[in-house]
Amino acid sequence: MTQEQLDAMTAEQTLSLILRAFKIFDGFCGVDSSLLGWRTDGEYAPVSLYVNCNDLFYWGCADSEKLTVENISELEKAAEDIKKINPEDFSNADILFCCRMRKMRPQKPYYKYIPNNLKPLFDACGEERNK
Repeated sequence: MTQEQLDAMTAEQTLSLILRAFKIFDGFCGVDSSLLGWRTDGEYAPVSLYVNCNDLFYWGCADSEKLTVENISELEKAAEDIKKINPEDFSNADILFCCRMRKMRPQKPYYKYIPNNLKPLFDACGEERNK
């Protein structure tokens, strides 16, 4: 493959990643656009996407999980798994994705923000945490 072909393939993959992410976040983001972030400068160029998970694992912690061509299907799966339980509201797909990527449950105090019928999905992400 030539460098031009590799660059074009990367551009196509990047566009696909962005469109797939926008499709998911458009379904639950509403006015809160802080759930999906991106950077386009320096080492992050042409674009790097991030799913916000501030305070999900630890309080007072700015945090995010990188969204990539390789893991976008996991975000889509998280949305589908939640839709099976809550067909009209899959707004927790972003944090379920982050928990699955890290194989870690949310910190205990965060569970009060998760609907009871979704807690088993989060419990399956990792071992129970003391805090």
